[in-house]
Amino acid sequence: MTLCATILMIALFSVAAASQKAIQVNVTLVTVPVMVMDKAGKCIRDLKASDFRVFENGKEQKIDRLVPDSEPFNVALLIDSSGSTHFRSGEMQQAALAFVDALRPGDRLMVASFDGRISYNSGFTDDHPVLRAAIAQEHQGILTWLYDAVDSVMKERLDRISGRKAMVLFTDGVDNESQRVDAVGSLANIERSDVIVYAIQYDTRKDGLSDRFAVPPPPGYATFGELYARAVRYLRDLTSHSGGRLFRAETMGSLQEAFSQVAQELSLQYTLCYYPADQKHGGSYRRLRVTVDRPNVIVRARTGYRPNSPSDHPGWPR
Repeated sequence: MTLCATILMIALFSVAAASQKAIQVNVTLVTVPVMVMDKAGKCIRDLKASDFRVFENGKEQKIDRLVPDSEPFNVALLIDSSGSTHFRSGEMQQAALAFVDALRPGDRLMVASFDGRISYNSGFTDDHPVLRAAIAQEHQGILTWLYDAVDSVMKERLDRISGRKAMVLFTDGVDNESQRVDAVGSLANIERSDVIVYAIQYDTRKDGLSDRFAVPPPPGYATFGELYARAVRYLRDLTSHSGGRLFRAETMGSLQEAFSQVAQELSLQYTLCYYPADQKHGGSYRRLRVTVDRPNVIVRARTGYRPNSPSDHPGWPR
């Protein structure tokens, strides 16, 4: 073989290798958190990747791998510290401290609070004394920029790390004129993320919100009843679209129970990973359906997602 032919073959090989690398880098991996329970509500632990089937817009996808439930979680605990939750702050702190103790070794938690601003009380850590100190920090304000807070924690913290990720949102669900994003935009951004969201909702209507803080209902809502109805819809959509759950906490006992169930679910969750057959990027919503080849089981998973540029978040390591 001549020198020129050899150089040509090397050049062609390099181009092919570079093209293959570019294709691999630009492929989007979709992650789907899944809970599988029997009719009695008991989680099923012995499933394999071959037991699952995933459908995207009605077309079955090839599952790349199943992440075991032993994989640690990175959890963002987002606490509403606005005026509407002022009279529940003590109970909220106690329940949050119990949640820290319920996490497994290896799970990392970060703590943030919000009112008319967002305060990052800690980074991701499994150091319980640090987390306890972060939860004890007080940042009490009047306004409630809920949508902005959810969006900021997702984009500025959770989307920048890889692995299993969750947001636990502790709020009454009321938003008071967020500045960056509205409810629709917040939901769309969650659908572009691989973050699972749990919400624990307080009903603060009996705490004299309108009398004590003079917070008016938003335009188009004549009463605070309508305002709270919108709050419930937002939290229900936020959790169901991401594969999480909405809990209602009326008492200290129900609050602690809700946190306990969230911690338990995070420790028992499967995560399915697949590369969609349709690798086009864009904002169109893709519906998901997950089935399990077992009789008499209940499957809960995210209902869909919006494709995003693979460079927007790191995804999962190989």
